[in-house]
Amino acid sequence: MQTNLNRREFLKVSSGALAGTALGRSSLTAADAIPQKRKIKKAIMYATVGLKGSVLEKFKAIKEAGFEGVEPMSHMNQDEVMKALEENGLKAASVCCNTHWNKPVSDPNPAVRAEGLNGLKQALRDAKRYGASSVLFVAAVVNRPDLLLESKSNERNVQKLFEQHFLLITEANCDELMNRYRRLF
Repeated sequence: MQTNLNRREFLKVSSGALAGTALGRSSLTAADAIPQKRKIKKAIMYATVGLKGSVLEKFKAIKEAGFEGVEPMSHMNQDEVMKALEENGLKAASVCCNTHWNKPVSDPNPAVRAEGLNGLKQALRDAKRYGASSVLFVAAVVNRPDLLLESKSNERNVQKLFEQHFLLITEANCDELMNRYRRLF
């Protein structure tokens, strides 16, 4: 019997045979063949919780709703947030910077940009205190045309900030990123 294999089919068959030989039959089990499901943990952004009440009461409602974490806003009372996290067994998934929309670092006004940068720094301090691994920060506001492209200089700054728009700023890389992009602020 003659079998014609193209290159792709030959590689599939031969690599499978090689892998089977290398592993040996005894090392393969039924458990190895079943992919393990990854546990997905759910958190909710604090600002989206529409309930009235204290931080502690809102965190209690978040826990009762089945969430394992919360994304506190920056600039909240840190002691109150820590107490509510501990009492409800919640984790801080990340921290949302509460200044990035109203005080964007893409603003043509240097004073507003400075306030936005200070807001980011506070969000990073909050994240560190809460044990959060990241901060949500929008570097350039795109829904305010009055802030965009007012001058060639601002156009270059906005373009650079858009390039950074999706950077993940964490405690581990904060200093490096702040130093690398300091000239933009």
